[in-house]
Amino acid sequence: MQKKELIHLHDLLGTVSTDLYEEGTLATEDLSTYRDLDTSPMSIRGSRADHEAAVIELADALAGAIESERGEAEHGEEPASEDAREDAESTIAA
Repeated sequence: MQKKELIHLHDLLGTVSTDLYEEGTLATEDLSTYRDLDTSPMSIRGSRADHEAAVIELADALAGAIESERGEAEHGEEPASEDAREDAESTIAA
């Protein structure tokens, strides 16, 4: 993957992390390892390797938060409402 593509992916994952944070699925402490890397999608001058490491850490944090959310739902937590599910599906499809 080229650096430009990696930065774009980094930006997309950043948008997903914002959405998950706003819905309460992702906590700020879930992103501590990612933030320690000090490379944001706006770090255009960052090296390709820096962005690759950031993308991997961010993707791992997002996957962990989503997996944790699913585990809670399976153990008696109330699942997301139908409206929230439809909003998520329309966002993904867009």
